[in-house]
Amino acid sequence: MNSGYIKLHRKILDNPLVMKSSDHFAIWMYLLLNAAHKKYDTLIGPERVTLNPGQLVTGRKKIAKDLKINESKIQRILKLFEIEQQIEQRTNSVSRVISIVNWCDYQQSEHQSEQRVNNERTLNNNKRNTINIYIDQFNEFWELVSNKVSKGQANKNYQRLDKEWALQPKELAKAYNDYYNSISEKKYVKQPAFWLSAEKYLDEKPKEYSKEEEEDFKLKSYVDMFRKGIRLPIWSKQQLDELEALAKQSD
Repeated sequence: MNSGYIKLHRKILDNPLVMKSSDHFAIWMYLLLNAAHKKYDTLIGPERVTLNPGQLVTGRKKIAKDLKINESKIQRILKLFEIEQQIEQRTNSVSRVISIVNWCDYQQSEHQSEQRVNNERTLNNNKRNTINIYIDQFNEFWELVSNKVSKGQANKNYQRLDKEWALQPKELAKAYNDYYNSISEKKYVKQPAFWLSAEKYLDEKPKEYSKEEEEDFKLKSYVDMFRKGIRLPIWSKQQLDELEALAKQSD
């Protein structure tokens, strides 16, 4: 562990926690210099532990001895580093494993840094290439829908549709327009963006009843109410007689 080198960026001088005192700075340097730079196995008592880059096995007694700082202060500073998410700690009765947060962001090689940037750039390019894969279908959908509100959000939600639906802009527009026309008070109508994200196009259409079916259902309800002793004030004497006769027939 005493061979090799670490990278030390000048922006460490802007870290108020590390620069709080000479002891804070010394402990931070100690952790950086003693952290593993590659994955390896070590023993903690009888237990074999794998350390990843940025981790080290130590204890406050050892740090205090090496740096000539009292143990209680070592403990307070390590706890402060942990609270401020500079490190993570895992302790037991024998020692503690300290992990330096964001170690790889600062200590990886220039080649690795460049590779990571290139990978991120490629990923972003791929996202840009696929984000509007169904733009032609959306434009057709938008041209046909009745309620043209929040086009940008509607497009984003359209691009998230399953391929099966995204390739059916006419059918989607018809389904939305049917929904739109079924709402009498337009202030309650959902915008196309919400309608798409909520997958309202999957909703089953309510069953439509003929006028005769509706009248028959109402009559059966009235008979059931009459049988239970309920009398509505809107019923005339003639209706009461008819309901009484129907109730007797069904008994």
